[in-house]
Amino acid sequence: MDKEKSLEKKIRRQRMVYLAEKVDLEKDPDAKKEWEKLREDLYEGVNPEKRLVEVLYKGDVIFTGNKKTVSEKCKKSKVTVKNLIQSGNPDKQGRIYRWKE
Repeated sequence: MDKEKSLEKKIRRQRMVYLAEKVDLEKDPDAKKEWEKLREDLYEGVNPEKRLVEVLYKGDVIFTGNKKTVSEKCKKSKVTVKNLIQSGNPDKQGRIYRWKE
């Protein structure tokens, strides 16, 4: 994440905290809508079902799916798939896992 995105995210997070602490969200529907939008924007990438994983073997993509389907197809736990994605190292069968962009 580059510095500009990080700074924007920090500002949105500060605004969200301000709205939650200072404004009565139940009485002010506009503030509630703004808070909900900020929350969705900040935590959009957290949902693992939306993020796709590519499995590569000898440089070719052999399978694409979310982390759950990849773990079932490749017979690995979701934690192992996550660790292989983060490390970038191949597994024992020579497959490489990465996030699809």
